[in-house]
Amino acid sequence: MTPTKHLCIRQTIVRWFIKVRIARWVEDYQPGIVECELIDRLGKRSSFTIKLPVVTTEQLSSASEFPREGYLPCVAIASSSDDAGRDVIVVDTSLPLQEEADGGNTRFEVFADQVIETPRGYDDLAEPGR
Repeated sequence: MTPTKHLCIRQTIVRWFIKVRIARWVEDYQPGIVECELIDRLGKRSSFTIKLPVVTTEQLSSASEFPREGYLPCVAIASSSDDAGRDVIVVDTSLPLQEEADGGNTRFEVFADQVIETPRGYDDLAEPGR
């Protein structure tokens, strides 16, 4: 499921999302806690333990089938190309939601196709899961 609208968080329009894999259900605590995985351009896997509404609008539960596709809000802070000519984007997950990987990292180099911009017009959501 691709995000189709902007997300308003504390007066900031979130337009960039990193594609993540929702790997498993962690806890039934409302609204649900899931583990997501992000794989950077070098193949390193980083895990996030995060509230469900931050990464998907799907109504999931512990009975849902995993893995699922999800999207983690981020800020794109730089772009470049690797030695093979592939576009690379440096993203920061500490903005706008202060999310960090379980190891504490917030900046990741990912391929451009892992980052999506949401279309304009979706500024009616409140802060998700907070």
